Amino acid sequence: MLYSKSLSTPAIEYGKRFEDVCRKSFEEETGLLVNMIGLCPDVEHGFLGASPDRLIGEDELIEIKCAYSLHLKNQDIHDAIRDNKQFYLKYNDVGQAVLKTHHNYYYQVQGLLNVTRRKSCYFVVYVDDEKPLFIQKIDRDENFWKTIMLPGLKTFYMGCFLPEVLQHSIHRGIEYDYIPPVSVYLFCILLFVFINLDCF
Repeated sequence: MLYSKSLSTPAIEYGKRFEDVCRKSFEEETGLLVNMIGLCPDVEHGFLGASPDRLIGEDELIEIKCAYSLHLKNQDIHDAIRDNKQFYLKYNDVGQAVLKTHHNYYYQVQGLLNVTRRKSCYFVVYVDDEKPLFIQKIDRDENFWKTIMLPGLKTFYMGCFLPEVLQHSIHRGIEYDYIPPVSVYLFCILLFVFINLDCF
């Protein structure tokens, strides 16, 4: 994040090209209107933010995935579930395709929902115009957020991200070979408080 480089792959370019196509198809299929949005800061944890693909009304959002690899193979999601055990969808006990709750995309959806305080997310997979959209409505899981995600995010932010902001160790080619002392953590907390109080 601190030293990001522009990244362009065929899959990323495919997503950029067809995200709006998917959005229009979603609107036509569901009758729901979606709205543009930028970065949404977490009002309770100011060091966190989320960028949903779009918002829907007051309580929902949408996350779009354009499945470039399936497009290349001329597969739909059912082919991928059958042929690829690493695919992010699976069949549940009643035979419905659903997002795997241990996959990174599920963590992403829960992060979006909990940071924005929205109730539900439409997780949408677009392959191409020849194949149907996959749409799953996923509810916010506050327990998952509070017990699994938030503690890990806090640890990463306080233990890795803020110290790097202050020390630039990675940028200077210095490896971390110690856990920062308590004084570093306390300084990071104070710095965070001052920044959020507009003291600088």
